Amino acid sequence: MRKIEISGQVTPALIAELLPRASVSIDSVSETVSQIIAEVKQNSIRALDAHAERFDGLKNVSFRVPKE
Repeated sequence: MRKIEISGQVTPALIAELLPRASVSIDSVSETVSQIIAEVKQNSIRALDAHAERFDGLKNVSFRVPKE
C-alpha cells in the first residue's frame, strides 16, 4: 500500500495518472470468475482452499464464513 498526498486540485486526469486501472478487460475474465464461483458454490471450503493455493500460494488457510 502506498500513501498519496495531493496538495493541488484533483482532476480526473490526475486520478488516472496516480491510480491506473488494471489492463485486463472484465469481459476477458468473466468466464473464469463464473467458473470459480460455481466451484465454490458446489465444493465450498475445498474449492476456496484450492483457489487460495492457486492464486495466492496459501496452504491450510482458515476461513470463517457466516451461515447467512
